[in-house]
Amino acid sequence: MADNPLIFLKLGGSLITDKFKPETVQKDILSDCLAQVRHWMQENPTSGLVLGHGSGSFGHNAAKTFHTREGVSTEQEWLGYAEVWYSARKLNNYVVDACAEAGIPVVDFPISAGMVTDNRKIYSYNLDPIRDTLEQGLVPIVHGDVCIDRSLGATILSTEEIFAILATSLKPSRILLAGIEQGVYADYPQNENLISFMPAEADLYTFLYGSKARDVTGGMETKVKVMQQIAQTFPGMEILIFSGLEDNSIYKALSGEVLGTCID
Repeated sequence: MADNPLIFLKLGGSLITDKFKPETVQKDILSDCLAQVRHWMQENPTSGLVLGHGSGSFGHNAAKTFHTREGVSTEQEWLGYAEVWYSARKLNNYVVDACAEAGIPVVDFPISAGMVTDNRKIYSYNLDPIRDTLEQGLVPIVHGDVCIDRSLGATILSTEEIFAILATSLKPSRILLAGIEQGVYADYPQNENLISFMPAEADLYTFLYGSKARDVTGGMETKVKVMQQIAQTFPGMEILIFSGLEDNSIYKALSGEVLGTCID
């Protein structure tokens, strides 16, 4: 593990929302996850954290209706873009409020307010505010969101894709993705053969599928691909995909325990 104490943690949409019920927050689960984050922060006051969350049953349903991920050009599609933004924002507001109640000093950095991409690749983004926020001991928070795109008009980036962009400059030592699955399975959806360790260059895509619920950014397959690309770019960076439903798993992962599937 690298000496850099910065960690990226994502609370997946499948974990903190009911992905089969539109715009439904799993309030008790979210509160428990954030209590674990707060516990870890109290024990590790010099470590840095970037907190991310998925959109779950919020942004994904609207995005599926308007195909926002594929691009935006017509008047109706731009109205859809605004609707997707609003839906994702509602969940983000709830998460930010829950962080405040848990005593986590977060500062929100929605990419819709400042990031521009070109065919979903970074075109422009000022990372200085996030970097300075971290230096002051605060917790930047990001989430899957819409953004302006030079080639597509606009699009949607997943939290994993945002993490990939931030990692280039911030270089975290670990990236932790907490969802409802134990990790990556070689036999999904039977889920009997958990892959404990996945080399960054492993070609396991034939075993991977998307998501049982609506997930416009590709579900587990895209998650693994993006994380493998990050691991290849930054050798030694540890990436975990694990279940946030297991007892105290968020705290354990933040504390260095290897859970679920490790990509390294």
